Amino acid sequence: MKPQYLKLAAYYHLAGGVLGCVLIMSAVLGDNTYGNTELLVLCGAFLLYSISIYCGYLGLKGRAQQFLRLAFPYQLVQVVMFSFDRVLVYKFFSGLALVIGVPLNDLLVVQFKMNLSAFFVSWKQPTDSFAGVNLVAIALALWMATYLSNEKKHAVS
Repeated sequence: MKPQYLKLAAYYHLAGGVLGCVLIMSAVLGDNTYGNTELLVLCGAFLLYSISIYCGYLGLKGRAQQFLRLAFPYQLVQVVMFSFDRVLVYKFFSGLALVIGVPLNDLLVVQFKMNLSAFFVSWKQPTDSFAGVNLVAIALALWMATYLSNEKKHAVS
């Protein structure tokens, strides 16, 4: 992998993680009061964003293998977002998200959504039914998978 691509991906992970941690901290320190379940979810989100910061740190230190082995599954967690009306919602993005998806109530409509670091998990809360994929996470995961598979080929030969 070329060092400039590694550094760019590392900065991307670092910025997305920092932005996510700032958003979580502002939510926790805000005027809202949270129950134990909500605080547990927010702590989980903070942990996920901290992993992104650690990925960025590994990439900036030039540890390409460690960076990619941690960043690849991290990107896979961000690929899918979905919400089912009044049942379950999952949305996690660290960094930029360009989402293409369909509302499940009207399958003839395709929607594009753009987000920066976002985390939302909920159940039994009224939302629109929607399923989508994050194109940025897919592109990064494919790039990382290609690099990891090329490394395995070179290690064998």
